[in-house]
Amino acid sequence: MWAPLAKRGLCPHTVAFLQLSFAVRIIYTYLFKRLCLVALTTTGVLTFLLVLVNALRDVFKLLLSNEVSFWIIVKLVLLLIPFVLTYTLPWGVLLAVLLVFGRFSQDQELLALKASGVGLLPILTPAIFLGILFSLISFWVNAKLGPESRQAFKEIGRDIVTNNPMALFKAQEP
Repeated sequence: MWAPLAKRGLCPHTVAFLQLSFAVRIIYTYLFKRLCLVALTTTGVLTFLLVLVNALRDVFKLLLSNEVSFWIIVKLVLLLIPFVLTYTLPWGVLLAVLLVFGRFSQDQELLALKASGVGLLPILTPAIFLGILFSLISFWVNAKLGPESRQAFKEIGRDIVTNNPMALFKAQEP
């Protein structure tokens, strides 16, 4: 692939640099895809677990009382997701970086890259870019989406108390 460049009169150092930059681009895309996949997976799993715990604590009491409709319960659970994302987005990125680079290190790929002349900064660039991207998403969730969903959650709770106060009381069994 690079032989025609050498025939055009480019010096061998330029050809070697182009080969290295092509290899680094392949490594960038591989690492970024792996980091994104693992970050989205871990964020999704952590979000599911924390929403489930919060829903069991806050919302399912209302479902068991049979005084509130199922769709209001679903809406309450969905409104918990942005609040939980404030915690799970940073955890997901941290776990992704640890898992992907741990696997990279375990398979001796980091050692091979360093031996081939690729520095540490080019290897870490996809992780830094992903961290900045998730930081911006996390800022938006923390600044806008989280407070709005928490406010809507509280408003639905107030509507339940106002319209059907008996939904909050459990019937005693004889």
